[in-house]
Amino acid sequence: MDKIVFEGDLFQVIQKFQHEEFSVSGKKVLKDLKYEMVRRPPGIRALIVKSDKILLSKEFRYELHDWDYRLPGGKVYDSNEQFNLSMKNNSITVDVENALIKEIREEVNINVIDYKLLHISKSGLTVEWDLYYFLIRCFEELQDGSIQKTEYEYINRCWVDFDTALDLCLNRKVSEGRSAFEIIRYVLMKEGNG
Repeated sequence: MDKIVFEGDLFQVIQKFQHEEFSVSGKKVLKDLKYEMVRRPPGIRALIVKSDKILLSKEFRYELHDWDYRLPGGKVYDSNEQFNLSMKNNSITVDVENALIKEIREEVNINVIDYKLLHISKSGLTVEWDLYYFLIRCFEELQDGSIQKTEYEYINRCWVDFDTALDLCLNRKVSEGRSAFEIIRYVLMKEGNG
């Protein structure tokens, strides 16, 4: 029953119809929802860790007009057409894993050997933009190379210790809030487990 009311290159506006049944204090609640949702194909982010350091990318972000620290990662699909085909073929998991290896090599010159899915972050009811967070501890560092990755991308990798990573997150030097939270969660849980 969902209906696409607008489709651009990377975004869709979808009119959604949803039926939910749940209990509140022992009473059955039935809700029929009608709302608009914006959908964007998923992205990937990687927590790349060695010893007590985490790899961040320092990237010029045009929306900020400034440099920003980020977890390495990127898009899984370059178009809604690719994303829709992947949903139809049920190949999102394979595509996400392939994008992880490709994006990490391109952005920070790391050859991923092994990885673990940590978490899939959801945006909310009216915005669907899933971010897949991976932990990478087994990798090969390749020659660092150029800071200019494409015509528009300027990215430099930097290893920071856990305290510096926390400081960057808490002082909003990592502007992507979901990624800052994943860094904080990883560092605090890692240090708590000694």
